[in-house]
Amino acid sequence: MDETYKIVVVGERELVIGYRLIGCSECYIVDEKDCASKLVSLLSRKDVGIIIASDFIRDHLSNSDIEKIEFLTRPLVVFVPSQIKIKKGEEEVLKEVVKRVLGIDIGA
Repeated sequence: MDETYKIVVVGERELVIGYRLIGCSECYIVDEKDCASKLVSLLSRKDVGIIIASDFIRDHLSNSDIEKIEFLTRPLVVFVPSQIKIKKGEEEVLKEVVKRVLGIDIGA
């Protein structure tokens, strides 16, 4: 019997709205106070296969939670660039991510 797993999105309002528009039904808008606890609570759910999380959440996780996430195979946690964290110094990092993922150099 095939098992079906959910894709869950956790992050700031802009990220969550975007994923809701493309059909993700389980999305959580979080702020800096409750972001880490929400992500950690999702890690123990058996029905979740992928967690898409804003990368600002990583700054609020404990070292043990980060290590746990790095070794988990399910749910797989994917951190995506966050508008909260994008600043001038991090613009270069975003350009590198776009180039690696899409193969497009947006800096030229």
